Amino acid sequence: MKNLLIITTLLLGTINPAFAKTKAKKDPLNDFKSRFQSSAFSNVELSKQQELELSATDLYRSSTPEQKKASVNEALKGWQETEIEKKDQLASVVWSGGGELWSVQNNKITKVGEWSDSQLHFSQTTPPHGRLFAFFGGQMVQGGVADVTGFNARIGSTLFKNRYDLAVSLSYASIKTTPSVNTNSLGVVGRALFPLSERVGYNLGGQLVRTEIDSTPTTTPGAVAGLNFFIPTGSFDVTVSTLDAGRWSLLAGYTLFFNNQ
Repeated sequence: MKNLLIITTLLLGTINPAFAKTKAKKDPLNDFKSRFQSSAFSNVELSKQQELELSATDLYRSSTPEQKKASVNEALKGWQETEIEKKDQLASVVWSGGGELWSVQNNKITKVGEWSDSQLHFSQTTPPHGRLFAFFGGQMVQGGVADVTGFNARIGSTLFKNRYDLAVSLSYASIKTTPSVNTNSLGVVGRALFPLSERVGYNLGGQLVRTEIDSTPTTTPGAVAGLNFFIPTGSFDVTVSTLDAGRWSLLAGYTLFFNNQ
């Protein structure tokens, strides 16, 4: 009986600490929620990638960039204290119809992106007055007496919180006749920009193009429509435009944004 009591006591001494340790183990997210309080965020969850997802309050959305940075930094530091082994973090701040993505690497916090259902964002710091851009691409014209190929360049700016853009265009093309004829065109293009998703949008607009063939100038109005595929530094664009006499143009190229901070 004594031996049985000793064995039982030893087993209980071995099991009880493990049981107590298991019982004391807390869920990291619930532990963080119980400690973290902020007027900038109404809730905190984990995304499928196990990154912090903060629900923004109206106070956060009306804060200055530096105040937002401080609020997110406070949240990420608190979360890092919970997940000690995970030093570098990503966190998303979300609200109805939009949000921001933040990163902490080597104790430095940076906003790496933002999105909105009502506005195209070309980078995390889109200036309200517009973004300067330059476009270069290849052009093909069909529907006339001969095929035309060449290149097109534009320089311009987005307008009215990036809902529109306006650019000056320059084209050089070769008409495949015998002998071949080269043309120069100078024009103005205006477009309205519409988002389809965070990275894809379409545009509709008009243009006025002055073309010179054998020193004879002609001015032609037309309509433009296209697709934009955005990346952090610019976009890949495909555009179809109408010309005179049933001709139409297909243009494909890349747009680079200069003031992309």
